[in-house]
Amino acid sequence: MKESTLKEFFEGKVGDDELLSDLTGAALTSGDVAHFRIEDMDTEFTVTTSHLVKVCDSALSGKLQPEQLKSIGFCLQASDTFDWDADTEEGGRVADIVFYLSSPEINYDLNAINLSLFKELLLHGGNPLGKTT
Repeated sequence: MKESTLKEFFEGKVGDDELLSDLTGAALTSGDVAHFRIEDMDTEFTVTTSHLVKVCDSALSGKLQPEQLKSIGFCLQASDTFDWDADTEEGGRVADIVFYLSSPEINYDLNAINLSLFKELLLHGGNPLGKTT
């Protein structure tokens, strides 16, 4: 997976199909351990709630599957070039959803109901998941 492709998806320069193609083979699982192949970007990019809404919309439309969402979440979580200010309201929402996407086994299943709730949290804040984050 190339961080630059994810950035271009966020910017609307590539669509679902290009992102999906790039995500193919990004995660390799051996037993309980997942290994992610990620190609770093050269520049920093600030992730906003609208970027993650695009990810949720792609998943809700059936374009992205849970394993691909996990790869996106892990890429964002581990990246030195994607950033957000978790001390702001919007950045806190981004941080929460990135955490949820990257670790569904300890958070929330990446199913349609939860993705709809993630989207609601991104758009409106609050705590639609009923859990303090």
